[in-house]
Amino acid sequence: MFLCIHRIGDDFYKSRASVTAVTYYGGVLAIIGMRQAVLRGYQHSDRKAPDMLKYKINIPASIFAILWSFAMIFSNAAFAGDVKLAWDYNSTPAPAGFMVHYGRVSGSYTATVDTGTTPTCTPAACKVSGLLPGKYYFAVSAYDANKVEGPLSAELPVVIRVPDGSVYADYPGSAEISVRRASTGVWFTISSSIPNTLYLTTWGQSTDIPVTGDYDGDKKTDIAVWRPSTGFWWTVPSGSPGTYTAAQWGTSTDTPVPGDYDGDGKTDIAVWRPSNGFWWILPSGGGSGTYTATQWGMSGDVPVPGDYDGDGKTDIAVWRASTGCWWILPSGSPGTYLKIQWGLSGDIPVPGDYDGDGKIDIAVWRPSNSFWWILPSGSSGTYVITQWGMSTDIPVPGDYDGDGKTDIAVWRPSQGNWWQLPSGTPGTYAVTQWGTSTDTPISSATRILNITGH
Repeated sequence: MFLCIHRIGDDFYKSRASVTAVTYYGGVLAIIGMRQAVLRGYQHSDRKAPDMLKYKINIPASIFAILWSFAMIFSNAAFAGDVKLAWDYNSTPAPAGFMVHYGRVSGSYTATVDTGTTPTCTPAACKVSGLLPGKYYFAVSAYDANKVEGPLSAELPVVIRVPDGSVYADYPGSAEISVRRASTGVWFTISSSIPNTLYLTTWGQSTDIPVTGDYDGDKKTDIAVWRPSTGFWWTVPSGSPGTYTAAQWGTSTDTPVPGDYDGDGKTDIAVWRPSNGFWWILPSGGGSGTYTATQWGMSGDVPVPGDYDGDGKTDIAVWRASTGCWWILPSGSPGTYLKIQWGLSGDIPVPGDYDGDGKIDIAVWRPSNSFWWILPSGSSGTYVITQWGMSTDIPVPGDYDGDGKTDIAVWRPSQGNWWQLPSGTPGTYAVTQWGTSTDTPISSATRILNITGH
């Protein structure tokens, strides 16, 4: 269970360790297995080793080689804003502190957080805030009273993403399999991180439209519906159990387009008006009584908002089926727009972060032959084609394996089966039976499917 560091002259080596696999459930550590590992030696050159090199550690297998005193515990896919890291260490003798190193390139760390001087850190945990969406790499080192640091820990990749409407009931965790039964107003959700756990929530009327999102900014998806007949948004905030919010915004012919347009980590209430192409947005961070109105798109377009430029804000965008063109207003470059032709009439737009770079990728699914056509933003000039599904399936892309990448997936109403292609394990697939033929599957594509009549 422990990794020991031994000194022989100026050379150091680590003994064979029994590594414990750990799953983190909101503060509860569950031991789920063990395996053996041998770590390479460490050469100490021109300074005396601090006494803390005698520390013993236990290491989660999912992270593996965190050095000196700790085992980092964290899901490798988060929402926008901050990252919480935690570790275990032997406090006798105690290190003077820990240094969190991170950057956007593997092995190249451009920023540090000193746990000894940062209010949001403790000797066993640290919160790193103010991160824009994208992929980050973290490593930690311990230091002594003279601020002499030891070797870096193993690296932990983390993807920061903008809430996209997929269901994330547990944190940390991956996208949940979830359906809404309009006839009863019941939402049925399978927990992805807590085994044998289901969530049943009654919310909404049969004619309501699901508009899930992280409206309270607690990194969990809130169940929410928009009622066209009254224009009311009815939300159950996960951070305040037993309460709800109601806000009137929009008219019966509008299309709900919630998203984090102001980049504060909370989903904003918003509608798109097909009759005149206006986007009416209530920014959650803009203060009471403020709103924005932007004209973009025309009747017949399909709104496809998403963070296409990776700046942490949802961008206004539409897909024009008649021409296959995507018209995007990148929030990070005011006054500019993008026009990209991708897809054919009859396709279904299924934007998502398929390459895990923190930017939404343009993508369509073609029901006629079940092909997914994806333009990865991280690989300019390339595209990906994958055949998955049948003509009567419903596309339900989402990050089901929690690796920070959108997975290709379809829901088959005739069987209630969810067929997923997990990006983290190429060449494999997963099938889960959940829902009946008249249910509505909840995913990042739900709102698009409502618009296109699928």
